[in-house]
Amino acid sequence: MKPSIILIVFALIDFILIHALVPITDFPATGIPPQARQGSSIAVDPTKKFVHIFGGKNKQGYLNDLWTFSLDNLKWKMIYVHSNLPEPRSEAYSFFRSQTQEYCIYGGFTLYQTLTDIWCYSHTHFYWYILLENSLNYSVILDQIYFSIQNEEYLAILFINLELSRIELDILNFSSFQVANSELDLNDKVLNIKDVTKVSGSLGFNKEKIVITMLCGLGSFNGIMYYDISTFETEDIKEFEIDLYPNGKIHSSFVVGEYIGFLTTTGEYFYSFLEEHSPELSFLKTFPIFQKSACVFSEDAFYDFGGLSLSGLENGLSKYTVIFFFIAYYENLSKPYIAPPPRLKTALHVVRNKIYLFGGQNGDIFYNDLWQYNIEKDVWKEIIPLNDPPSPRHSFASTSDSDVLLIWGGSTKKGLSNDFFIYNTIKNKWNQIIIEGSFIPSKRFGACMVSAFPYYYIMGGANELGVCNDLWHFSFIDLMYISKKKYTGSVYANCFYENSLFVDIPGENNEIYRFGRLINLKPNKGIDLQIGNMGLFDMPYNYISFSNSDNVVYDILDDIPFGVSFVYYKKSVFYYGGGLTLSKSKYFPELPRAKFAKINLEDISKKISNMTYCSVGFLTNQDVDECFYCHEGSYAAWLGYGYCMKCPKGTFNPSDGATGVKQCYPCPQGTYTSNIGSNFCRECPVDYNCPAGSKNYTRKTLNKNIIESAQPADYEKNKVRLIETLGKIVILSLILSLTGFYFAFPRFKHFLSFIDLYSTIHSYKESETIKVSSTPLGGFFSAVLYSIFAMLSLQLILFFFIDNVTEIKDLIPMPILDMQVADIRGNFYLDVSFHNYPDICSVLHLSGPELPLFNTSLYIGKDLECISTIKVLPRNIKFKSFTYTCTKEADSSCTIKIKCKNCKTKVQAFVDIEMLNLVSYTTGITVNITAESSIPNEISSLTSKAIPKEKNIFIGTQPTKFYFTLTPSYFKSLIQDNVKQYTGFHVFESQPPDNGSEKEVDDIFLSAKTTVQIILSKDNLGLYIERHHSQSKFALVGSLFGIFNGLLGIIGFAKKYMDSCLSRVQKKKKDQMNIEKVLLSRCRIKQCFKKNAGDLTEDVHNIRLVVNNCLA
Repeated sequence: MKPSIILIVFALIDFILIHALVPITDFPATGIPPQARQGSSIAVDPTKKFVHIFGGKNKQGYLNDLWTFSLDNLKWKMIYVHSNLPEPRSEAYSFFRSQTQEYCIYGGFTLYQTLTDIWCYSHTHFYWYILLENSLNYSVILDQIYFSIQNEEYLAILFINLELSRIELDILNFSSFQVANSELDLNDKVLNIKDVTKVSGSLGFNKEKIVITMLCGLGSFNGIMYYDISTFETEDIKEFEIDLYPNGKIHSSFVVGEYIGFLTTTGEYFYSFLEEHSPELSFLKTFPIFQKSACVFSEDAFYDFGGLSLSGLENGLSKYTVIFFFIAYYENLSKPYIAPPPRLKTALHVVRNKIYLFGGQNGDIFYNDLWQYNIEKDVWKEIIPLNDPPSPRHSFASTSDSDVLLIWGGSTKKGLSNDFFIYNTIKNKWNQIIIEGSFIPSKRFGACMVSAFPYYYIMGGANELGVCNDLWHFSFIDLMYISKKKYTGSVYANCFYENSLFVDIPGENNEIYRFGRLINLKPNKGIDLQIGNMGLFDMPYNYISFSNSDNVVYDILDDIPFGVSFVYYKKSVFYYGGGLTLSKSKYFPELPRAKFAKINLEDISKKISNMTYCSVGFLTNQDVDECFYCHEGSYAAWLGYGYCMKCPKGTFNPSDGATGVKQCYPCPQGTYTSNIGSNFCRECPVDYNCPAGSKNYTRKTLNKNIIESAQPADYEKNKVRLIETLGKIVILSLILSLTGFYFAFPRFKHFLSFIDLYSTIHSYKESETIKVSSTPLGGFFSAVLYSIFAMLSLQLILFFFIDNVTEIKDLIPMPILDMQVADIRGNFYLDVSFHNYPDICSVLHLSGPELPLFNTSLYIGKDLECISTIKVLPRNIKFKSFTYTCTKEADSSCTIKIKCKNCKTKVQAFVDIEMLNLVSYTTGITVNITAESSIPNEISSLTSKAIPKEKNIFIGTQPTKFYFTLTPSYFKSLIQDNVKQYTGFHVFESQPPDNGSEKEVDDIFLSAKTTVQIILSKDNLGLYIERHHSQSKFALVGSLFGIFNGLLGIIGFAKKYMDSCLSRVQKKKKDQMNIEKVLLSRCRIKQCFKKNAGDLTEDVHNIRLVVNNCLA
């Protein structure tokens, strides 16, 4: 049995069982109203209780659409016709012909002319026809009124004849189309109509007479009169007694019995009693009437629609009910509601709890406008992007992902297209995706698109050749289509990505492609939902079905959603537009209907499942079976998730309802957050640095590209210098020690006399024989000689065996260097750090309890295997081994450590690095290249850092390029018996880095990778380094001999000088002692003589004896 027959059987069973219809919730409850406008026409069908609205003017221009509003169910309906339409116009008079059940319009204005034709719309046959061509020309029309007497229909027109400066009344007979013209006779009443802007009038019909109300300004006629149709004359002219003159013109009026009332264009309501001789015009109240609104009185109420308010165009419908002459109460039948114009083949998507609508078609009109619907507030708003949107189109493929909408291909006014656009809802900007290469899908319409970021799939559709049976795979990593395969395609299919597989639900595959999209999706895990379909005789059905692997449940909808655009939100399906369906047998696929509604799936789905899963961006509370927003700082990327994932450190999410980690934005430059699940970022402290995506603040550094270099130093004899310094210290210490011992210990002097080398050069007198004498002083100087010679000899010997080296460096052309060594190879290492990298970069091969969820301590700071989405590709490099590891640093940097062993590069080599994670961006890139020099135990290192512009991050297909020059180096050592040779590289700066693709933080959706290219240029000059001995062994012996003899002479001279000094000191001391003895002797003799004066004689011998006794 065919599936369509099965569906009809189920529908019949439901009908027989008098199945209750599944209710549809319209937005607004009255249905989508006419677009906001001014100068529209309004009339009421009192029998069927319909308000008719026609034409008017809005921002796009003049209109000619027709709408009805049911006063019974309070619903709007857009009327489609099978005929030509009246010319678009505003401020036309409209009326309802009760005899023929036709709605008619008369006159109006276009941009260039005043119209005087009459058109009527037949509700029975659904077409417009022209009743009267443009033939009635009027200068200034004040009012019109339609009335009938004895089955004769008339149209009365009150107007100002500017040529004759008078007010006239024309009455058109609908049977004969004859016009009766009359000048209003005011019985010599003062009538000043020079300023027509102050003149207003209205027509009413009472007791088979036309009641004419005139307000011509202060000092002119203001009153009422009757016009007798049978005599074509005015009668019973009465002037108003006016206490408060109206500010506006008469907008609409009524005559009921002996009362007359009217609303002015400024909303003032006045009334009067007709039976009074001088009726008093009384003011009652002011009502909210907008400028150029459409207003009409029918039976017992005024109806007012649209107009121009201070905030803009309006489309509300109000009712002012009149009891006697009072306006008893006011009703807002249809609140002002702005909505997208009706259309077909549009796109509807949810982004952050808001529904977005783009493009579409209504007949010859192609749209490229963008609308946003606030679900909580039930408010539509047109979005004006900051740049040019895609060209107007319909039947395009579309999808949403995080905070962006994606539009592909479709049908434009110029034909089919295959261009690709992305709209950023945060920045309110469109970006066209420039495709790399020529491998692209053909131009088409009706394709479907699905997101599996960073990849997108485009399937089916049709072009001039028919249905496209292919599936295209687009990569946002490289901005190119990477594959194409055969796939049974269809037009207007619905597709999605499930369990890493592309799944589609076919649409149409006939040659007409007239039906548009059908609702068919999987809102629940393992449960299919289908709404609407085409059954037998290509008639649309209004059923809804739920099915899983075991059961199928059907229900009947209180609507026929046919060819609609739809989204799944919370536990409901929202749908917009679709083809016009009057019934299952009366449907018009190419006519869009004004419809925006919701189907609540909760009660229906429970027939097959215990729970309806919430849409993405919500968590499902299983206890109460409710959907709750994932609050700021969190997200839910899957249907029916029981908890919300928190945004990582360094990122924030300011709004509810996020559906992916890409909606966790990096903290802008100058802010940071150290918490997970943040909804805002803190300001960076003063004198600290916080690049985009900062988890914490750091000390300020220069925000510019930096290059730092560390190269092998020239050969220096650092060890010998150290020994020389130590030797000087030792020699000085020995001399000081010897001096101290020499004066402190007498026995030490005796010991020193045994080592005296200067026994033959002690002090001597001229003309005397040299005496060989070993003295302590000579021994002291000999000890100093031995000490100095020992230290100098040790230094010289150590220098000979340790630093007896001379190094030669020279840059020579590579061809000459190649003659010395055929194959120059070396080891080099690259450390590439991506600062504030948000995603993981290394992988642990652990299992079981040793790998708890989010246990970052297991991989932070450890060199591990890189995840598969990180690609490192060397080019033009020959190597023995090329390996790399990844390290997630504690500061959130991701460092890739590359080791190239025994490598040889061509003239220009490359190392390409691609970071292809789900969220791949960085706030700075640092590259350190370290090469092992040919000089043993020496390295050549260079560090270069690239920083994006302020408030930018690195992300995109264009790589950030780092330039290094590798200079081949050859080292030759002749110091040992065997000649030793080594090769390596020295690294130098070629040029500062070139920043690659940079984007603002809000544009991270435009790419899915960060790339780095390291360019290694081989120098055309090579570095030649040679080391050999500076001195021979014979030079060492000669140096030692010379040092000894030199020291012997120098110290001998010092010894001789010291002896001379000591001799002079001793002689001076001896002379001093002799003088002191003479003086002492004289003193004693003097004292003795005084004592022995009596014993003295003149005998000389006696005197001598006395002197000797004194001296004794």
